[in-house]
Amino acid sequence: MFENDSLDKFKVEGILRINTTGFIIELTPEAQYLLSIADVDNINVLEEYSFLDYNSLRPVLSEIPLSNDSKYIIQVNTNKNTKYLSAHFQLCQSEDEYIVSLYDNTFLIEQLIQLRKQEHHYRLLVSSINDIIFEVNKEGVFLNYWTNKPELLILPPSTFLGKVLTDVLPPAISTKASPLIRDSLENRTENTLEYSFAQGSENIKWYSLTIKPIPDNAEIVAVVITDITKQKEYQDQLIFSERKFYQAFHFSGVGTTLTSIDGYVVESNHTVSEILGYSKEELQKIRSKDITHPDDKKYDLLVRNELIEGKRNYQTFLKRYLHKSGYYVWCSITISLVRDTQKNPKYFIVQLVDMTGLKRNADELEIKRNHLETIKVHLESKILQIEEANHIIAHNFLSPIANIKMLIDSIKESREKESIDVFLELLKSSCDELDETVEDLIVITSDINPTKDKNEIELCNFHAVLEKIINIHNPTILQKAATITKDIEVKEVKTQRVTLYSIIDQLLDNALQFSDPKRKPLIHVRTYHDGNYVTLSIQDNGLGMELEKMKSQLFMFKKIFHRGFETKGIGLNITKYQVESLGGKIDLISKVGEGTTFFVKFPII
Repeated sequence: MFENDSLDKFKVEGILRINTTGFIIELTPEAQYLLSIADVDNINVLEEYSFLDYNSLRPVLSEIPLSNDSKYIIQVNTNKNTKYLSAHFQLCQSEDEYIVSLYDNTFLIEQLIQLRKQEHHYRLLVSSINDIIFEVNKEGVFLNYWTNKPELLILPPSTFLGKVLTDVLPPAISTKASPLIRDSLENRTENTLEYSFAQGSENIKWYSLTIKPIPDNAEIVAVVITDITKQKEYQDQLIFSERKFYQAFHFSGVGTTLTSIDGYVVESNHTVSEILGYSKEELQKIRSKDITHPDDKKYDLLVRNELIEGKRNYQTFLKRYLHKSGYYVWCSITISLVRDTQKNPKYFIVQLVDMTGLKRNADELEIKRNHLETIKVHLESKILQIEEANHIIAHNFLSPIANIKMLIDSIKESREKESIDVFLELLKSSCDELDETVEDLIVITSDINPTKDKNEIELCNFHAVLEKIINIHNPTILQKAATITKDIEVKEVKTQRVTLYSIIDQLLDNALQFSDPKRKPLIHVRTYHDGNYVTLSIQDNGLGMELEKMKSQLFMFKKIFHRGFETKGIGLNITKYQVESLGGKIDLISKVGEGTTFFVKFPII
């Protein structure tokens, strides 16, 4: 790689004699200086110093091979510097010793090593070039070129080297490139030109031509040509995607917003303004939570946090927004999160569909459905009452009539006064039984055939109804020293006033009638919300009942659970029908010796 003569001008000669294994036998003072040896005893040159290949300057890593006329570079490291010595080995006549000539060529070797590194870096740089690099002078003549991909050259080098670019490139390109070359030389600036080149009828390639001034050279520029076809295709796709997104965003029938992480509207389409009433400029000054219904804020914030945390990709739910006119608009919204290239949250995409009309229709349908359900329950209760009336007619009514006919026939046939008196007494008993049955039928049929006013739904005040009933029962209350307390959390309910009056009157009458004679009656009346119902509870400390035995029969006709009281056993039966006719429910809890609590649930209308 290096010519031997190039080392001679730096000669500083030193001589030493070594044996074939490398130990020094003798040396000159110059050699001792060059090798930086203080004590020559037991110094092995081959082991003590690093040897470099004479031509490549690469380290000799294995055992140093010696022969007559061998040449190496010896690297001598000291505390202050490093010396590079040219070493020439000549075999003595005895063939068991070598004479070694040493020359100090440190300066030249360092220069050669530096050039070697630069050459290595240059080759690495050139090997990494995927473009075509031309050297072009100020007249536009191609002087040289470099590329790792010869296939990128559209023309063979012989057609452009030494030629002016106006003779090589199409006029559409050369007329633009020539002034850019002059500008780069005069102003030391970098200029870029993009152009396309057709290869065949359909294959169009795009290139970027970059003109760069060369440092310390005012006559030549570097022209770098890069194939940017794929980048162009990507840019075209990106532009097309952006246009599609713009069209879909701004001309969609679905309201769409881009909302910042802190809730401000960054961008919105016209549909959002139509739904919410705010202009685009007004929306950009409003945070989403500021126009969200208070009851929807918590869930809306939960969804946004879960999107940021990566727990979900999107979520669809119903939400209410405050319209600019002051009312709330029901919207079905779908919200998703856009992140940047570092996976950091960027903004939310929120799509809105106005559901106000559908929600209103759904609510109206639900009200009508509940009303129909109430009518259904009412009709079912009437059918049961009619069946009960038929049962009374079949058993309680026809039997006394048959007895009366039989007794009249017996009186007609009897001749004895005593027998007639007995028959008359039996006849009176049958008539009393018949009279009682007629009264029961009147009570039942009066509820089966209510008047128009009785069926009217109106807003009823619990306090007002209770006061009237308590006033009517006041003599009994005073007589039994009863205490009635009230906890009216819900003051009003929409229902049939007469039916409500009858239900409370019957339950309060039961609480007073079946009180324990050993203690003063305590009755507590309460109203409260329970889901979709308003619940009325009437609690007493009366006799109580064994529900395990009686509950299945509690509301049946003519069932009596406490002997010794004036009761016909039809009050709870009628009360149950009345509650169910309103679409409600009735239940109770009871314990013998502790009392009973009735629960009446009125549907919220």
